Amino acid sequence: MTDTHIGMEDYRNKKTELIKRVFAEKAACSSVGIFKKINRACEEGGTIEATILSGGYTNFGYKLFFPGQPDLAVFAKLSFEYALCSVEP
Repeated sequence: MTDTHIGMEDYRNKKTELIKRVFAEKAACSSVGIFKKINRACEEGGTIEATILSGGYTNFGYKLFFPGQPDLAVFAKLSFEYALCSVEP
């Protein structure tokens, strides 16, 4: 039996990395309208949240958004080189 707390910590870590590396950093230099708005919201102190919509061993689908601002949301897919259940890549 696996420890659900370890699994939840892993999910939180993946969400944090997605927000930091893929979302927040890229929004700052994007010319795409939604990302410009997202960058502005970040600069004004907004908090980005991420909800896992789907996923497991090979990929995760996320909704990234600002609470209370439904027009500031994007969807992202995080995939891996190999299935996380595999011991060898």
